[in-house]
Amino acid sequence: MLPKLNELGLIEKLLGKPAKIRATPVEEALSILIKREKEIANKKLSALIAKKDAFLKNFKNYELKSGIEEKSQFSLITDRRAVISKGMVMLKNAKRTVNIITSKNAFNESFTTYHELVEETIR
Repeated sequence: MLPKLNELGLIEKLLGKPAKIRATPVEEALSILIKREKEIANKKLSALIAKKDAFLKNFKNYELKSGIEEKSQFSLITDRRAVISKGMVMLKNAKRTVNIITSKNAFNESFTTYHELVEETIR
């Protein structure tokens, strides 16, 4: 446990006999931990962005080679977050209309989100 705390910069070993340990002040320790977590998150985000870019590059090349043509189609989306996300993308990209078939309850739950997006898009 002590080597890990030392590695994180949360303790200092004091020279002498017997060996003593001094804890880093709480405010400084929290700043160190937050900075470390931000660095880890930034590395993960950078890796994800690089993977996304590589995937999209390969996907566009595949799309060009195969000549896939997008046409009207039906899709079934059941997860609430996925429905809202897909709906937002469709509304942003719509040139004329977007047709959605859903239950009254499901529509009422997500109406506020869509309404805010439409208002934002119209401005």
